[in-house]
Amino acid sequence: MVGRVVVFGSLHYDITVQAGQWPRQGETAVGSAWAPKLGGKGRNQAVAAARAGAVTAMIGAVGQDDFGRELLADLGSRGIDGARVRVSDAAGSGMSVALFDETGDYRAVIVSGANLTLGAADAPPQGYFSAADVVVLQNEVPEAANTLVARAARAAGARVILNAAPARAIGADLAGA
Repeated sequence: MVGRVVVFGSLHYDITVQAGQWPRQGETAVGSAWAPKLGGKGRNQAVAAARAGAVTAMIGAVGQDDFGRELLADLGSRGIDGARVRVSDAAGSGMSVALFDETGDYRAVIVSGANLTLGAADAPPQGYFSAADVVVLQNEVPEAANTLVARAARAAGARVILNAAPARAIGADLAGA
């Protein structure tokens, strides 16, 4: 049985850089390669659901920038409904830069950007979740937004799954939603 999955969460444009060694303070190190990688826990969950054969929709936010346009195009190319991904002019798209050294160790900097602008205005209209079998959430967006979506999804009869990553304390409102 193919179900309907709605993912409420993050979209990131990630850049990985292969560095020979870590730069010291005030130093510029020379890298040997870099590559873009589309991600965000929410986007990755939507891609996995679509690959598994589920009818999939993504609710999130990206910036009005090249990264955001590429993330939206990627959703469309995978058959994921991105109609409820808001394009924010208040913040850039979420992104990260990850540096890998020759041993495979890495360090990363993440900029959550538009993902942190998700709120009550992004919650779908009443009845939206009635066609959803599963609604997936994760911790890369504000907890208050997750709580609103979890309550609406559960009230509509959808199963709510919280991928509690990145790890953080979960408030009583979300835990009880």
